[in-house]
Amino acid sequence: MNIDAKGMHFSVLNKQVRESADETIHIENCNGQRYISGGLSGKTLEIDGTPGNALGSYLNGCSVTVHGNVPVGKTALNALKLACFLGLDCPVSVGADTALDGGTASAASVHGANGLGGIALSPPTRDFD
Repeated sequence: MNIDAKGMHFSVLNKQVRESADETIHIENCNGQRYISGGLSGKTLEIDGTPGNALGSYLNGCSVTVHGNVPVGKTALNALKLACFLGLDCPVSVGADTALDGGTASAASVHGANGLGGIALSPPTRDFD
């Protein structure tokens, strides 16, 4: 089953996932929907985009793979640019460049090539921590 979650309320998305007879579900255009796969069992979820909080809470044999935003270099630079723009005094570090299973993926189709939907921020005024 394929679900286009663009603009979809989290409760509608979760209902579709739970009621699907398919074992494999691909969710496209995920943008903040929460509680996806909470308490689920026996399904494999592939999510393109950025799910909200409580993703996979209380899993019971369900497999969840998130193909996130953009590659780690762009994501980290976006975080640093945003921290500088907002005047935040907080650590910003670069994370791992691959998932725990060794895979890499991008959901640039959801968040744009720069991971910010095309919004341009000024270069950062400091370095990574």
